[in-house]
Amino acid sequence: STPRTVAGKCFCIFYTLIGIPIFLIMFQSVGERLNSLIVFFLTRFKKRLKLKNQEVGLFELITIEFFFTMTITLVASYVFMNNEEWTYFDAMYYCFITLTTIGE
Repeated sequence: STPRTVAGKCFCIFYTLIGIPIFLIMFQSVGERLNSLIVFFLTRFKKRLKLKNQEVGLFELITIEFFFTMTITLVASYVFMNNEEWTYFDAMYYCFITLTTIGE
């Protein structure tokens, strides 16, 4: 559905100009907290293994986040496939489009 009146269209423009920056700030904040949590657990894991280098590098952080994202996408696709009676590819497509906020 789309607004048909000038007032409705102006409201949507105003709402978007305010809403998108707020969403980006929230998304960045969640990302920073997720990074901190991953660094905390990975540092503890390295200490437990008594590794020489216990600092968490950027490559390690990105790799873990990539696998975390892929796991969520694959599991969610499986759930959608079963609940919505979609093919697995259609469910993966839906999850990817939704996760990247491209929309349809």
